[in-house]
Amino acid sequence: MDKVDRIVIEGRKLINGVEKTSYAASRRKELLGTHASGMRLFIENGRINFIASNGYRLAMYSVKLIKDDIRRRRAYTVPAKEMEELIENIQKDDEIEITVEGDGRMTFSCQNFSKSIELLQVKYPPYHKIIPRVYNIKIEVSKDELKDAINSIIKERTHKDSETGPYERIVLRLQDKRLVISTISPMDPLPEDYKSKIRDIPAKVLHNYFNDISPYVCLNEIYLKHALNPIKGAKVVIGFVNEYSPVAFLSPDPTYGYLGLVMPMDPEGGYKQLALIK
Repeated sequence: MDKVDRIVIEGRKLINGVEKTSYAASRRKELLGTHASGMRLFIENGRINFIASNGYRLAMYSVKLIKDDIRRRRAYTVPAKEMEELIENIQKDDEIEITVEGDGRMTFSCQNFSKSIELLQVKYPPYHKIIPRVYNIKIEVSKDELKDAINSIIKERTHKDSETGPYERIVLRLQDKRLVISTISPMDPLPEDYKSKIRDIPAKVLHNYFNDISPYVCLNEIYLKHALNPIKGAKVVIGFVNEYSPVAFLSPDPTYGYLGLVMPMDPEGGYKQLALIK
């Protein structure tokens, strides 16, 4: 078997793969060189999945390759920061040849540019196992209306996370054909100014297996907004399993290739962030 793994990808797809997922990798200095700061490149049967996760959120972008001679399943982890620097030198119309040899490096080459990146020799968590196969609730809402509703109910960000900095806890819940967005946990007493902390927007219900008993989900505001940003177009599809499982953010276009997952905060109250994998 040829010891060189060689694939070819369009420049625009490589750029999109990095830009739409690298936000989910960790920026903490103490995690540099770990899987949390890396980007996973999963290759199989002529497709490549770009995956990044800091353990609490995950972004994935899947596209077809121009060429994949081996076609068997394999995966590599590269530093997300170096991938961001790499695409600054890539043009959308370029055809990029990506090779991996036995020296533990991945080389990206096109007509006027070549760069090698050292692979991260780390064990990457099996995040594919926690990507929901079925959602109990799936809705479609206006992306701008959702963002505007979030911004309108945030008065101050009194909580801080080492990954995102100051943030507010956002509670989402489907009621009839409207998505209710608030900063009030169902476990908290109702404040006097509660009306200023609750908004609702129209929601197209694609399906709801809970019927009238929809769960509430508490999310880190920054994680939620970051998951929305890579989705082009006016609408976003949101998938809920339950209050303890990842919330999915997708494009209404099934060929778009992007998936953003955000793990909820503890629904029992407080501001504890639940992890994708225990």
